[in-house]
Amino acid sequence: MENLIRFRRAGGGLLIAIGLTMFTALLLVRAKADAGSTDVVFRGTLLAVPCLVDMDSVDQTVAFSPIVARHFTNNHQSYPVDFSIALKECDLSVGSQVSVTFFGDKNAVNPALFALNGTVEGLGLAVNDAQGNAVLPGVLQPPVELTDTENRLEWLARLQRTAANGEVTLGEYSAMITFQLQYE
Repeated sequence: MENLIRFRRAGGGLLIAIGLTMFTALLLVRAKADAGSTDVVFRGTLLAVPCLVDMDSVDQTVAFSPIVARHFTNNHQSYPVDFSIALKECDLSVGSQVSVTFFGDKNAVNPALFALNGTVEGLGLAVNDAQGNAVLPGVLQPPVELTDTENRLEWLARLQRTAANGEVTLGEYSAMITFQLQYE
């Protein structure tokens, strides 16, 4: 089984909310079909945001290849896995910079890392920006200049030992991290 890390966009439930509302409305239509009359309720949200998040960037899964435990005997980190968030149709008059915050549980031993769920122990999830700077849980990153075309924000994720001489316990792992965009 692959080890998965999932990222979700905070507040990115607009389409999901519309979809769930429409699904609920369809269920109501079906339930009332025998009653002779039906009501259909539509709900949504209209936002003024500088950029649209590309749908491929929402609810993405980042899969690590299997890693041999002895790798962490001589190394404190795994090989990196890249992931990105694509922003499109940016209106620079509304905002010309974006900052990102990643939210997730902090590792109990090393709070600079994101916590892993599962049976693996002695490891946390490290995230670095494209320049190699550590991304800390819940900390706003420096702003990035936007263009009016597509913008791709990129990061690297690695598994990292939580303690210098710490033991690593075998097993499966996962983590859920949510990102939030702040425009300026």
